[in-house]
Amino acid sequence: RKKEKAHSQNPRNEFGPQPSALSTVHLSLSTFNSHPDSYRDSTLHTHHRPDHQNPEGISVLIAAKNEAENLRKFLPSVLNQAYKGDFEVIVALDRCTDASESIVAELQTRHPHLKSIVIDNLPDGWTGKKYALQQAIQSAGYDCLAFTDADCELPPHWLEGMAREFAKG
Repeated sequence: RKKEKAHSQNPRNEFGPQPSALSTVHLSLSTFNSHPDSYRDSTLHTHHRPDHQNPEGISVLIAAKNEAENLRKFLPSVLNQAYKGDFEVIVALDRCTDASESIVAELQTRHPHLKSIVIDNLPDGWTGKKYALQQAIQSAGYDCLAFTDADCELPPHWLEGMAREFAKG
């Protein structure tokens, strides 16, 4: 199932003002999580920032709070994508009190394209997931951003399909 999200030319969206150096295109594809009857939205964004050194490739961003079991079970499906281009996976660990951080650290020993951000405290006015995603976006090494959740098991060609759909414009 494919859903296109329409956005006006207004420089504000539901998350507030957008920096002028940021141009965003949204394309959303549904992916199955561990339950075939339910869907999760995964979204592909592109943004252009003058400070980015490498616009080619895709950054996959995941915000996780106490998702140890889901990370252990589903993160390998993100890391082992059949995508032939460059990609990185960034997991923003939002004030985790379980084994999430150690699971990601262990996976990093085998997957050099996996990065993590550990968030211990929230600044005033922020909610957890929004702040975690904002931190992941700020550390992304590529202009193209794909978002998914820690409880999603992705098919091997998910990222390839996201990139193909994005290339269509």
